[in-house]
Amino acid sequence: MRLPSVSLVLTVAITQAQECKFSWKALGCTPKDSCKLKLAKGLCVPASNVTKPAKATKASKAKPSTPLRVPLIYDMDGNYDDTLVLYHLSRSPIVNLRAITLAANGFATQHGGPVNMAAAAKQFGLADVPIAYGEGYGLTDISNFPLQWRVEIDLWYERCRYEVVQLDGKNATLLPPDAAPRSLLTSHQLIAKVLRSSRTPVAILATGPLSNIARAIQRDQSLLARVSAVFVMGSNYHSDPKLSNNVYHWQMSWGGRESGCLEATGEEDDRHLDAEQTRGCRGAEMSEVGDTEWNVFLDVKAWDVLALALLEHPAVRTYMLTSSATLHMPVTRDGMTAQSGAVRDPRSRAFLISLAEQFTNAGEAKWWDAHAAVMMTEVLAGIQGPTRDSAEFPDSTDVGSWPLRSDVPSVCGGWIRSDGWGVGLEWRSLVQAPKRNPYGKVHDVGSARGPAADFCVAGNVTRMEELFWNAEDIGEVAEPAFYLRKLPPVRV
Repeated sequence: MRLPSVSLVLTVAITQAQECKFSWKALGCTPKDSCKLKLAKGLCVPASNVTKPAKATKASKAKPSTPLRVPLIYDMDGNYDDTLVLYHLSRSPIVNLRAITLAANGFATQHGGPVNMAAAAKQFGLADVPIAYGEGYGLTDISNFPLQWRVEIDLWYERCRYEVVQLDGKNATLLPPDAAPRSLLTSHQLIAKVLRSSRTPVAILATGPLSNIARAIQRDQSLLARVSAVFVMGSNYHSDPKLSNNVYHWQMSWGGRESGCLEATGEEDDRHLDAEQTRGCRGAEMSEVGDTEWNVFLDVKAWDVLALALLEHPAVRTYMLTSSATLHMPVTRDGMTAQSGAVRDPRSRAFLISLAEQFTNAGEAKWWDAHAAVMMTEVLAGIQGPTRDSAEFPDSTDVGSWPLRSDVPSVCGGWIRSDGWGVGLEWRSLVQAPKRNPYGKVHDVGSARGPAADFCVAGNVTRMEELFWNAEDIGEVAEPAFYLRKLPPVRV
């Protein structure tokens, strides 16, 4: 019997089906035989002589267990710390990122923000996550983050995508230059789509002004019934405004022109107004009389919409990271360089070190949004620091200096539970220090007027640095019966 040619061997060895098909033709077997081609000897073996594999037992059929993941929408404003969040989420074993939604009234410009986040997402293995940009501006436009900050972010990201550097002796860029955001929808539309299509409740992590979430809720209030929990970065709840207010007068100007605040929502040009009238922000020096936090200040009405909607949906759990919790949570270039040794990919490591340098050069740099993300993963894993009732504290108590409990290692070393919170909607231009402008102040209003929430008011930077770089150590979802319960389908 003639051995098959080399070309036949290459052909018949592709798959078992092809092997049998060609072997009986080449070696004289009948089509009814179970053919087994012995390439070394060229033999054809009848079916009766072939040893059949043993049937798989139930144990052998069992697939390796995969960790339960909570579906997540990440609503952000496109700052440096939002990028840190993407890195952490890409490594988390307990969340499944379904959407990235950018606020139009945050750090992200319309032309830069989505592309910036798409590049970071692709670098961290999240290229398939849809990215959307917000519609218009906020519900109550008054200000935006300083234009200088937004321009600097776009320029830095552009350098990361296109400037060639040396990585392990090779030419490379810090981020992939070909990443592009993929979504036909605006941010609030994408939020609604993910919520309606999910078979289990969706968690929302929000580290921006909440405008996208508020728009989605205003168009369909029933969407909150498909949300398990809301995790928010923002407010200076229950803290001394001298320490926790982070909206300052100097942030309202760039290049000698004070252009940070609008006198009325929708007004495109306020320059015709008297300069003394528009001094600071609507006549108020926010460094002296502010009592708020930037994510609230950007769209106070959006926070009010969320509060009113949550009041109607008490099953949704709410957790907030306050500015007081971030007071002692700095991001430093030296710290990032030392800690990034845990990052295996050299490109990601170099990118994160560059991010830390750019972030710290821009001014004050805290873990902020990344702190909120790690807080979220801890809560999902059933880890929460000591919690006390809001009635125990006067409103001006500086809770940011709470002593931390070593027996409960948590990025939030102290929590205050409010039975009902709301946000100040009144603007006061004529107020003088030491009195404060109530606009954007998140405070207790009672259970009849506001939803319950847990506020993280003290941070633990040691735990933060440990868990941020080692997200896989967080454990498993603590309450799958709540976070992963089955939802009824939505009728369209």
